[in-house]
Amino acid sequence: MSYLRSWATPLTIGSFVISTVTGIVLFFHWNLGLAKPAHEWLSWFMVLGVALHLSVNWRAFKNYFTQVVPLGVIGLFSVLTVASLLPLGLDTGGKPPQVKALDALQRAPISAIAAVQQQPLEAVTQRLQAAGIAVTDPNQTIQQVAEAAHKSEREILGIIFK
Repeated sequence: MSYLRSWATPLTIGSFVISTVTGIVLFFHWNLGLAKPAHEWLSWFMVLGVALHLSVNWRAFKNYFTQVVPLGVIGLFSVLTVASLLPLGLDTGGKPPQVKALDALQRAPISAIAAVQQQPLEAVTQRLQAAGIAVTDPNQTIQQVAEAAHKSEREILGIIFK
């Protein structure tokens, strides 16, 4: 049992660190390195570490089910877990709403972007031209303008929404 104990706690602590850091990175949508796959795959080590930790500390763990506060906390998180898995009618086609909105903006013509921004089309095209980006037709989409300028759609939108 001491052999398992020597692995269980360090494995739980180490996997908690990587799960926490990568979880924070994902929460704030910081696109850093391999945070997403590391969070998804290395979290399995946390499952293993917690399972080992539970097996080593089973007697102490059982005591939590006899106390009101720990039982309430465990119950609350159990309910939150089940609730997080329920469909709530927020189907976004597998993409978060902000990603869908960005996709829609990238497919929109410059004239529509000007209308969304409540600015004259000329002001938007002048801003792009001042950045060295030519707009030949107000019906060009952000994608088309970006492709012609060898820029990303986000760069073009960044210039427009400055």
